[in-house]
Amino acid sequence: MIKEGIDRQQLDATLAYLELNLKERNFGGYPQGIIFGFQVLESWLYGGEPEAHLEYGKIFDDLKKKVNEGYFENLIKEVLLENKHSCEIVLKPSKELGKIRREKEEKKLTNVLNSMTDVQKQQLQIEQKQLDAFQQAPDTLENLNTLPKLNLEDIEAKVQKIPSKLIDLEECKVLKHPTETNGIYYYALYFNIDHLDLNQISTLSFICSLLGNISTTKQSAKDLSTKIRLLCGTMNFSINTYETTNKENQVYFKATFSTLEKNEKEALQLLVEILQESVFDQEKMIHDILKQRIISLKQAITMSGHSLSMKRVLAMVSPSGVIDEYSSGIAYYKWLKELDDHFDFVALKQKLESVYQNVCFYNRLTLSFTGNDDTNLEKQVLYLKETLNVSDALEKAIIKPFSIKKEGIIIPSDIAYASKGGYLLETSKVTPLASNIISLAYLWNVVRVQGGAYGTGLVSRASGFTCCYSYRDPNGKESLKKYEKCGTFLKDYLKENHDLTGFIIGSLSGLMPLMMPYNIGKYGDLYYFNQKDEKARQEQLEAILNVDKDELLEIAKEIDETLEKGGICIIGGKNQIDQCDLDEVISL
Repeated sequence: MIKEGIDRQQLDATLAYLELNLKERNFGGYPQGIIFGFQVLESWLYGGEPEAHLEYGKIFDDLKKKVNEGYFENLIKEVLLENKHSCEIVLKPSKELGKIRREKEEKKLTNVLNSMTDVQKQQLQIEQKQLDAFQQAPDTLENLNTLPKLNLEDIEAKVQKIPSKLIDLEECKVLKHPTETNGIYYYALYFNIDHLDLNQISTLSFICSLLGNISTTKQSAKDLSTKIRLLCGTMNFSINTYETTNKENQVYFKATFSTLEKNEKEALQLLVEILQESVFDQEKMIHDILKQRIISLKQAITMSGHSLSMKRVLAMVSPSGVIDEYSSGIAYYKWLKELDDHFDFVALKQKLESVYQNVCFYNRLTLSFTGNDDTNLEKQVLYLKETLNVSDALEKAIIKPFSIKKEGIIIPSDIAYASKGGYLLETSKVTPLASNIISLAYLWNVVRVQGGAYGTGLVSRASGFTCCYSYRDPNGKESLKKYEKCGTFLKDYLKENHDLTGFIIGSLSGLMPLMMPYNIGKYGDLYYFNQKDEKARQEQLEAILNVDKDELLEIAKEIDETLEKGGICIIGGKNQIDQCDLDEVISL
């Protein structure tokens, strides 16, 4: 590479990709101002110019010039090849390490206990009782008033208007979100896939991992990767489910990309090439990606099991939950594992091609566009009409929820992720407020502070699905018991006439999300598919701001009834699962 030089096309693509992402300033859920402040300090604190890390245009102009001057080759030589300072670290996996650590800790605690006198033991018991009392005692008003806080008067009683307009272009539903995006355009193609069965859903989910990573009829995988970076800031493929307040389910295959105005036409053409001309004949690459997905999903189950366990509970009561399970949950993990354990590439190739050809139909498309100039939008839609196929009438697949049960899933871990939930019989506009009170005033104390879990909460959705969860929980069994008292706690808490201002403000975040340019289209699409227009969001905001405690009391009763009869999924180590009274246990 040093002698022959780095591929210029690869360098150009990488620089274009980095420049677009810097221009976009996408910092996830963090406000841009906070990150800008950090970037200013990174330079300013050490004698540099405050704006050094904010300006990006000149930097890339300089780097583009250096591409032909051997700058990057010399950098690799200096920093990597001729660097005399290096360190090699080897991590060796062990199936026995957890057991060894537990035994070592038990031995240490036993030695400490045996070395204590009776007086020291009694003193320790006294201190433990004092700690329990401290944890259970409410904070004094004096202490609470030391915290900075907002008042309801500080909150604008109006939801943010999202510039959205649904139009018909060339017999295609188009969601337009006109807004200033700094010259970056955001496209999202939603293809209705409610005709696919669960096996096909899992197959399509795996296809999402392949698209853009395998070759097409026109270019190799390497060239395709370079082209994507050259033209796009992002290009992603996923399966998305949407559930309305009346529990209707919709499922879509979603293809998205962001691009600069000058690359708008080429970027869409590249996406269509991937959607229509990808080739599933690269056995090694496809098998490698399969193994990578298995590893990443297993890590997600181990490290973020709370989201997987809630997804499993949702599948017990909702068809959309079942689809989520087969596209990104435990069921999908088992599907991938089965493929790998009995790998038959000929059969897999046939399955991939069959589903791939049965998804991207023009007459099942909803297109979303976010940007400040839609001059070329009609031409883009016309191009899609001319290139995409049209399907015959397709029968909707019948997908039924799992049965409600108490389920345990064993993973190699000492901790657990315990979830329990179901549907409320009656939905309410103020349910998010009830959930917020229970999460912060009850579960935080009994599950996190006293129980030792790293996190916990009560999640509620507009559809009525309500679910308690714990995160990295040392005692999942006890947490499941605590969940059953959520509604009772809320009743008692309301009778004590606590100030609800903080809870009210906190529960409004879902109605007033941070609206950066790249999120305008995302939320506009979400509200469209969930059938939650501006009027509905405004009504909910006003209901929460002017909450009637009697309504919260009614919700408390429903929460108790729902959690008492709800489904359970606890993901954790065998020692955790064995302690619970469960209907079914699965080992991963």
